[in-house]
Amino acid sequence: MDNVPRIGELMTASPQCVDVSDTVKTAKTLMLNENIKHLPVLRGERLVGILSDRDVKLAQAVSTDPNFHDNARVEDVFRSNPYTVPRSEPANRVLSEMAERRIGSVLIVEDEELIGIFTTTDACRCFADFLRFHFGDGEDEAPTGQELTA
Repeated sequence: MDNVPRIGELMTASPQCVDVSDTVKTAKTLMLNENIKHLPVLRGERLVGILSDRDVKLAQAVSTDPNFHDNARVEDVFRSNPYTVPRSEPANRVLSEMAERRIGSVLIVEDEELIGIFTTTDACRCFADFLRFHFGDGEDEAPTGQELTA
């Protein structure tokens, strides 16, 4: 099992972040501009949570404020106590935990400082690389589901 990749090898380093005091509009704009769905949330320099596009949609759905995006702050909608791991954590453990918790991201920390993020998009990219390595680039006939499980 020593050859299992560590999550630090697969993460997106130095992710975009928002502060708890930022507006939801600022966060949503950043997500749209960067084509991302998860933003680590900081209070100053300290990691305090995670904000997903789903969190924003759910909060907006229950809000009675017609100017929700302009008035709401990240601190009103983010999730505290995000799932965090060190860069040395085996990727298979992280993936299993993400599936068990049904979450779309994990934050990578070192000495309590945010150093990266790993999302379901990263997991899909890794799986595509794995399939390409083991089965080729798909130019030939693609393996069937039965061949994949054999």
